[in-house]
Amino acid sequence: MKDWDFGYFGKGIDGYVHYMQAFHRNFPKSSKQSEAKQAEQKPHNVHPREEGDLLQSLAELGGLFMILVILLGVLSLLQ
Repeated sequence: MKDWDFGYFGKGIDGYVHYMQAFHRNFPKSSKQSEAKQAEQKPHNVHPREEGDLLQSLAELGGLFMILVILLGVLSLLQ
């Protein structure tokens, strides 16, 4: 790199260290490590969502919103 300029990571030895940390985090030396990380990130037993699940999720979000509105109303009355 020209003049030890590592762009986003900075210049000089600090930039180099940050660049190498990011590189090793994103590209581990062992393929076993990367396979283990992929297994942790994407569990194999996750089932695809069904149509009813979306409606159930929306209903739960609506319920949480109503609880939040009620709590804000109670808090405004207490002040």
